[in-house]
Amino acid sequence: MFDSIAKDYDSLNHVLSLSIDKIWRRKAINKIIDAGENPDILDVACGTGDFSIAIAKAIGKCHITGVDISKEMLEMMRQKVLKNKLESIITEQMDDGEDLSFASGSFDRVVNAFGIRNFENRDKGLREALRVLKPGGRLVILELSRPENKVIRCVGEPSERFSEDALRMMRAVRFSAALGFEIEEKTAESIKELAPTLVKVSAERIRTELEKTVVSPNPDRMRTAYELGITGVVFPEFDRMMECEQNNRNHCYSVGEHTIHAMENSTEERILRLALLFHDVGKPLCKTTDEEGSDHFHGHPEVSEKLAHEIMRRLKYDNATISKVCRLCRWHDLRIEPRPKYLRRAINRLGEDLFPIFFDVQRADVLAQSDFRRTEKIEWIEKNEQDYEEIIRKRECLSLKDLAVSGRDLIDAGVKPGKDVGEILNRMLEEVLDDPEKNDKEYLMSMYVTHKE
Repeated sequence: MFDSIAKDYDSLNHVLSLSIDKIWRRKAINKIIDAGENPDILDVACGTGDFSIAIAKAIGKCHITGVDISKEMLEMMRQKVLKNKLESIITEQMDDGEDLSFASGSFDRVVNAFGIRNFENRDKGLREALRVLKPGGRLVILELSRPENKVIRCVGEPSERFSEDALRMMRAVRFSAALGFEIEEKTAESIKELAPTLVKVSAERIRTELEKTVVSPNPDRMRTAYELGITGVVFPEFDRMMECEQNNRNHCYSVGEHTIHAMENSTEERILRLALLFHDVGKPLCKTTDEEGSDHFHGHPEVSEKLAHEIMRRLKYDNATISKVCRLCRWHDLRIEPRPKYLRRAINRLGEDLFPIFFDVQRADVLAQSDFRRTEKIEWIEKNEQDYEEIIRKRECLSLKDLAVSGRDLIDAGVKPGKDVGEILNRMLEEVLDDPEKNDKEYLMSMYVTHKE
């Protein structure tokens, strides 16, 4: 049958996908290009070779083997390979995707573009693909259809798959978060049993899967990670958050549930989601209960900042990300009096680069609290947002770089280089933050240099 449709095969995929398959192929290639130096790639059910050729052009130095059961399609593939002068990179052979002739652990990547739907036994084909993958390799499938049962389950025995690579347990949760699917019961039970083996996985790999779960359409799958025992191994602070109740009028959830709801109330922006994940991580360490049974968490922003820094270091985050997330944790609970001068000081303290995200953090935080004074809190945030936009529109001075006077100006005026320069500039900035109209070089020099005591 496949020989008879070989000439129309490519156009058929274009028609069925409304030509979106071209975009999908490019996205799928992005999942392949990090395969290391000179990777071995197997293209199962390669058809006429379009995907193999696209991969070869994107990666360059690699070796691609295309296999298919159709002799006619492979002949067409050979002509395309020769036309593109890729014969040193791509080879093709007849082989059955459900019974591959290659030894186990032969390939860094196994790909299948629009071919899995044609397998008589998909489970067998998937098991074969996994068999020929090297440890740590990746299977990339591009297909038109979407699974109907919406269940995440392992190919074969879950315990065997997780024993091969413990990170697959976190990946199951991440896929659940990305697709909105549930994890099949047997797979979930195996995760519970084998979650402790995640201690063997590198921090970098843990971080990647954790972040992709958090920055997904369904960040509530962090609850799943907790229930399956995953966070207890890779992020034990989250378990303490889930188990820390907040009995006061401002809250209706535990710290962990509040965190999950806050993430659900936000966009999928990376720094925003990470800040929300960590913004209350210090609360369990700060909890006190008064005589009336009301819980308090005094000083939790500072403790959360410190803990977030420690956790992100442990997970090997880069310094820039750590700095941004920790600053948002430190100031997330800041209540700014809705007056421009207080807002300018807050912008200076947090940093201009993060202030738009700061409002998003506060809004998501409030929406995940109880109804107590919620409308008032949101109106407060919105008023500050309006004032912020006006401050930015006017380009008012918010930091030393915007000050009309520089350190060089002070030195040229006779101020001794050193701490005196910094102190004078900071005093100038304090006055200008209160009144932007005073950001005038002549005025500031006369007040702090010419007439300085």
